Amino acid sequence: MEGVEGSAGPGGTGVSPGHVRKAAERMMSAGAPRPVKNKGTQTELADLAPAEPQLDDVTSLQDELLMAAATEFAIYNAQRPLLPGRQLSRSIHAPARRIARTLVCLGRQDGIPFGQLALRQVSAGVVAGRSDTQLLAFWWTNAVHLRGFLQSLNLAMAEAAGENAPKHWAAEAFVPRLLQQEKFIFDELVSYVWTHTFVPAVAASRAKPAQAALAAGVVKRSGQEAALRKWLAALESVSQQLKGLGREGHVNTLRHQVLLAVMKRMDTLIFHFLINPPSDTISEGGSSSAAASGGPFSPTPDSPTRSQDGLQQQSSVLHDPLNPNMPMLDDSMLFFTRGVLTFGTGMNLKMACTRFQQWAFGEGGMREIWANLPSQGQSLFPLLRSTSDLLMMPKDLLLEEGIRADLCDSLPLGTLVYMLNRFQPDDFSREGIPYDVLQELKSAAVAAGADDGSSPPILEVEAECTYYSPTDDMAMEKVEVGEEPGLEYDADSEDELDALGGLCVDTTAGLQPPLRFKLLHNLWSAGVPRSRRITIQRENSGAYPGARQLGL
Repeated sequence: MEGVEGSAGPGGTGVSPGHVRKAAERMMSAGAPRPVKNKGTQTELADLAPAEPQLDDVTSLQDELLMAAATEFAIYNAQRPLLPGRQLSRSIHAPARRIARTLVCLGRQDGIPFGQLALRQVSAGVVAGRSDTQLLAFWWTNAVHLRGFLQSLNLAMAEAAGENAPKHWAAEAFVPRLLQQEKFIFDELVSYVWTHTFVPAVAASRAKPAQAALAAGVVKRSGQEAALRKWLAALESVSQQLKGLGREGHVNTLRHQVLLAVMKRMDTLIFHFLINPPSDTISEGGSSSAAASGGPFSPTPDSPTRSQDGLQQQSSVLHDPLNPNMPMLDDSMLFFTRGVLTFGTGMNLKMACTRFQQWAFGEGGMREIWANLPSQGQSLFPLLRSTSDLLMMPKDLLLEEGIRADLCDSLPLGTLVYMLNRFQPDDFSREGIPYDVLQELKSAAVAAGADDGSSPPILEVEAECTYYSPTDDMAMEKVEVGEEPGLEYDADSEDELDALGGLCVDTTAGLQPPLRFKLLHNLWSAGVPRSRRITIQRENSGAYPGARQLGL
């Protein structure tokens, strides 16, 4: 094995060219001596003699073995318990730690191809296991953690060379891609939870008999309470599913962000049924004869959805013919009369939003991450809240631009005009919309390039999710305080690598572990310190650039 010893330079692989050259020479000199060539046998020997190994071929083979070992250890066996009894806090971010360590040791030249390969493999695994919520959460938290490691290298360089120091090459190359990967995994998890847990709990379906419709014009108090309880039960189902992901790593932040995204979709779904009256083809109770005969909101025969075990099954959820991307709600889910906009409707919405928010900050646990969200993310059910304010406020106040602008943060001006066109007096407010107010708002909408309010807005309940990536400080918090290991190649890391090698061969029979793991061991041993605290050396004097002490 002396042919694989050496140290890693900024762009090296942990094995010096001199050792590789000696190994190649030994390979070329091994075996039987070559026959002596003469003029008579020159042509025959030229045809029969094997090609001599080239130094470049040996080096390429060594690099391939090294890459294979790193991806096998960091990705393919990422969730395999190599050593029993190890804490979950150590294993949860093992892939991020191993990928970052390999990048740092390889340097720019070899590190960029390896990083690209690693991220491709992770993306392929996510796509293949997109119905496995545990897998999605595992790779999301590792993407966040890897981004935190790479950003820490930027801080190290800044402390070493000042504010004008260049960014570390690994951070420049991979942080943007990691942010995209975080968002992609987050979207996949939101989509799965929404489609397989929340929607079946609230939507009408062919398999579920329709509930009796509530009385037109006014929602009975008992029916309103029953509807609110069903919405809260659906949210609780989502919360329980997300709690099953655990709390290790950054998963707790992920759980709450997914729940926030589901509540945002819920806000859009309820708002759609609030402002749009039912279609003439829909009978009371959320069912219709069209549904039974394969009509406009029957499930599409060739649009299967994924179940928890990954099998394909036909979706039985019905969809609203007014907006085919909206799941059809059963009337028993409505705590208002659909399409009827009155002062009393605004009161019902206000009470419902209060109940939903109480659940979110209580059982939903949103209080844990609320302070970490940006100001634009600190809003629950903005459409329903703005609608409640609109229906209950004196309508002449809408002539003031400041008040109108506050409402238009959530309600586009065209949508606002459409709702005012449908406003009706009731027992709580017998006044309608003043004609001059409505006309001025229509003119303002047309002047702003919006719709004049004559047609209902087309809403996208499954529009792109808003994602707030955890800050770098949040990502590295547990590493800095010593609750999780960092980039150092410590004894535990070496034991894990040895254990993986032992899975490939029977070491008890005297067989040596595969060469590729020895290459990886040498790379890590020479590239990062073994101590608990890492001192990052300057680029011209050691393994990787910068100079600061990191609690890694």
